[in-house]
Amino acid sequence: MDNITAKHYIEYTKDGITDKFHEGDKVICRTADKEYTGKITCVGEFKENEEAESVTVICLDTSKSVWSYSSEIIKFDDIEFMCKDFLADTDINSDISDEETKKSTYIHMFTGMGYDRFKVEKTWNCLDKLMKQFDIPFEKAMGCMMYALKYDCGIEIPLRNICGIDVGLVQKSIPVYQKEIVKCFGMALAGGLVYLLAESLSKE
Repeated sequence: MDNITAKHYIEYTKDGITDKFHEGDKVICRTADKEYTGKITCVGEFKENEEAESVTVICLDTSKSVWSYSSEIIKFDDIEFMCKDFLADTDINSDISDEETKKSTYIHMFTGMGYDRFKVEKTWNCLDKLMKQFDIPFEKAMGCMMYALKYDCGIEIPLRNICGIDVGLVQKSIPVYQKEIVKCFGMALAGGLVYLLAESLSKE
C-alpha cells in the first residue's frame, strides 16, 4: 500500500517471549474484538494522510480460499496476542478415535520435528487432561503444544493466550468452590439434624 512505509520485520513480546515477524509468516493474531489467522503481507508504518501521526501496523491476507480474497490492517498497539501459526500447513486429524493411536501419531510428529521425546510426552499427557476438562478443540490444542515446545514454556501460557483459558486461575478457584460445597453440605446436615430433633421431641 502506498501509505505504508515497509519494515523488514516487527518484534512482539508476550509473557517474556519475544519473536520476530516477517512478510510471509503465517500467524494467529488476536485483538480485543476478534481473532485473525492469515499470512503477513506487509509490516510497517501507516499514515492515513500527510498530517496524521504514523502508527505501526501489520497487513494480513486472511483469505480462506483462492476464490475469495480478504485482508486486514491491524494496528500493532491493538494486538493482545500474536504468534506464528507453525501448524498452518500441517494436516491435523482430530477424527482418530483410538486414544493410543492418536497419542503415538502426534508424539511421533513432534519428535520428528526434533523435540525431546520426554518433554513431548509430558506436555501431551498434561494437555490431554486439560483438553477433556475444558473441551478444547483438538487443532487449537495442538497449536498450544507446538507453542510450548517451540518456546520451551509451560502449556498454561499458550492455553491462556491462544484459547483464553487461565488454568492457574481455575485451579486457584477450585478450593474456594470446595469450601462453599462443604459449607452448604454442613448447613444442610445441620438443618436435617434440627428437623429430626424437633420431630423426635414432638412425638414425645
